[in-house]
Amino acid sequence: MTEPAILIKNSFLNIFGRILPLIAGVLLIPYAIKGLGKESFGILALVWVIFGYFGLFDFGLSRTTTKFASEAFDKKDNQALRSIFWTAILLSFGLGVVGAIALILVTPLLVEEVLTIPNELILHTKISFFLISITLPIILCSTCLRGVLEANQRFDLVNIVLVPTSILMFVFPGLSYPFHLNLPMVIFLMSFSRAAAGIVYFFICLKSYPILRKERVVDTNYCRKMLAYGGWISITNIVSPLLVYIDRFFIGSFISLTFVSYYSAPYEILVRLRMFPNAIMTTFFPEFSIQNDNPSNLKQEILFAKAVKYILLFVGIVVVGLLLYAKPILSLWLGEEFAENSSQVFRVLAIGVLFNSLALVPFMLLQGVGLPDLPAKFHLVELPVYIALMYWLVPKYSINGAAWAWTIRVLIDAALLFGISVSKYPLIAKQMKNSKIIPIIFYLFSLWFFLYFVQHIFIANSFKIITSLFLFFLFIMILWFFLLDNTEKYYSKLIVSKRRNSHLKI
Repeated sequence: MTEPAILIKNSFLNIFGRILPLIAGVLLIPYAIKGLGKESFGILALVWVIFGYFGLFDFGLSRTTTKFASEAFDKKDNQALRSIFWTAILLSFGLGVVGAIALILVTPLLVEEVLTIPNELILHTKISFFLISITLPIILCSTCLRGVLEANQRFDLVNIVLVPTSILMFVFPGLSYPFHLNLPMVIFLMSFSRAAAGIVYFFICLKSYPILRKERVVDTNYCRKMLAYGGWISITNIVSPLLVYIDRFFIGSFISLTFVSYYSAPYEILVRLRMFPNAIMTTFFPEFSIQNDNPSNLKQEILFAKAVKYILLFVGIVVVGLLLYAKPILSLWLGEEFAENSSQVFRVLAIGVLFNSLALVPFMLLQGVGLPDLPAKFHLVELPVYIALMYWLVPKYSINGAAWAWTIRVLIDAALLFGISVSKYPLIAKQMKNSKIIPIIFYLFSLWFFLYFVQHIFIANSFKIITSLFLFFLFIMILWFFLLDNTEKYYSKLIVSKRRNSHLKI
């Protein structure tokens, strides 16, 4: 098992690697809306959907590569590692070509029949989708190459490439405002920057692991194993983006692309709150895969409980703030028009993001221990329920209905994943009790209640600010003395001391 210090370091690397793109999104989305206009920004939101849907084409090979490569690294099996590396590349590129052809063929139908796109933007939308399809094979290879690095906990190398690429996904749309870039030009820059990242990952892998260059082996045995495991991952990759993004298509079809913008802008930032659980669970996934070979699963259960605790605390505290100050945040960020139309959506989605963040822990556990079929089956069950909710709620309640449909769906998903994980590993319940999960839930609710009370009982802003700061300080003290254990306090002090030492050195 990897040393706790390395896991903590890599988790923080991944967190900071996701914070920078989040900041870029907050700063640059307003300029993207101004530069492209609400209609074109709505199309850009759909393009982000397609980028998120690339998992449809890779047959689960990205996650599969991480799992199999982590096992090979753990056993120091160089032959297996070479076979996994080259087999994954070949399969990814081939599936990327198939996916590119499929996207090219479906684009005219999607643009002209399915989506409500103004006539003057149809050509731009088609060109944008065609540009994405051209780079798809290399982009799919890049996810597998990144998976090899993640399997060996080389998140330093991963983030060297991933962070700039993720930031550019917002920089290029933002440049449409000062440089008057049209939508196809923005999509061209976004697509080819992601393809370039794939090429960089390839050379990093070869340089970091010279053993990969000795023999280019495509192993049919590993091909069958990876496709068998990846089959269920693929079902998840097909259904999951639908569950996450189909709301935009319902809004675009039932209402208009303008309302897609009202919904997508806050959504794109809120879902990036998942950077913290994603950072933790991306680090923990190789550990779940390795520990699956260990007769004692207690380490898995401890990791599980700790992950739930940290995600609940971090995302929960942020969500409390978003619930209380949704309208001022949107007004400051996107203006009064978005604040009026999107504040309720913002609050509802914030609650959903908390559930969705927590669900990532059992999701990764089940895939890591070789049970990827269970999350896939749950998603298949959830999809028709979610579609029914969208059909019912969007026409009646517009974008607020879409937000409630998404939040209800992720709550169901979290309940199913936690339920099956506890049934498979009963000691998870004991470890979660030891990690004080129930007191933390009560803690977060109390924090929201008292701050909400302050916001509505005091008239003068000065009293609101002073009382809120006092309550926040009080709750931080409660967190430190009652909710963190001695090990967590030790690592917190260690992180702070290292930061101070680094400042002194500078």
